[in-house]
Order: sequence, then C-alpha cells, then structure tokens
Amino acid sequence: MTDDSSTPNSGFDSASWLARDQEFVNLCKSALSENKTALFDALANARIDTVEVTFNGYADSGQVDEAVIDGEGADADLRLIDIDIARVGWEA
Repeated sequence: MTDDSSTPNSGFDSASWLARDQEFVNLCKSALSENKTALFDALANARIDTVEVTFNGYADSGQVDEAVIDGEGADADLRLIDIDIARVGWEA
C-alpha cells in the first residue's frame, strides 16, 4: 500500500524567500530614491535645466540615441558628469 498523505521535503523555505524578496524590493525603492536625488543634484550643479532623451526602445535592447540638454550648462558633456549610483544586489 502506498501512503500519498506525505509531502516530499524540497528544502525550499518559501517564507524565508518571500522575506528576502521583500527586503530586496525595499532596498531597490530606496536606491531609486537616492539615485534620483544624486542625478538631479548633479544636473543642477552643472547648471542643466532640461534633459531630453531619445531612444529607439525596440524590445529589451533599446538604447539611448541622443540626449539634448538645456540651461546655462548646456555646453556640458554629460559623459563627464560624475554621479555615484547606488546599486542593490540580490544576496543568494
């Protein structure tokens, strides 16, 4: 006779995974807020009022085609503006 009432132990703790996932989501939200502040502060310090970005947006491989800036610092090279970006990694 076979006992079908037992559940095999997969070793996966879903409650722990969900808690870690929620912590990761919260860290991402915090990093996004920090990155927005860092970006807008850097643009303001460079006296840039407006940035218009054009991208091709094809599927997941879209890329920035052009960035037009305006303001007193409109002659700035955006590639030379140093911004510390907060990064979040998923801890396994």
